[in-house]
Amino acid sequence: MGSTLNFTAILEHRLMAEDDESDPITTVDHTEIVDEQSKALPSISNPPAFDAVPDQTDKNGYSWIEYDGAQWYKEAGLNSEWAIFEE
Repeated sequence: MGSTLNFTAILEHRLMAEDDESDPITTVDHTEIVDEQSKALPSISNPPAFDAVPDQTDKNGYSWIEYDGAQWYKEAGLNSEWAIFEE
C-alpha cells in the first residue's frame, strides 16, 4: 500500500507541473521580429510558359520577353527554361 501512495503523490505532482506549463507566454510581442523577417523574403515570380513567344531575339542568340513586370531571357532555339534578368 505504501507504493500506491507514493505513485499517487508522484502522479499528482506531475499533473500539477503539466498544468503550470500549459499556459503559453503571451506577454511577448513578436510582431516586429516577424515583420522584419517577412521583409527579407524575396518575391518569387513564376516564369513565362516554356513555349511563350519572345518579344525579341538579340545578336548574341538570347530570346527576351517581358512577363509579369520583369525581363526574362533564354537561349534562342534551345529547349531551355526562361530565366529572370537581374541587374
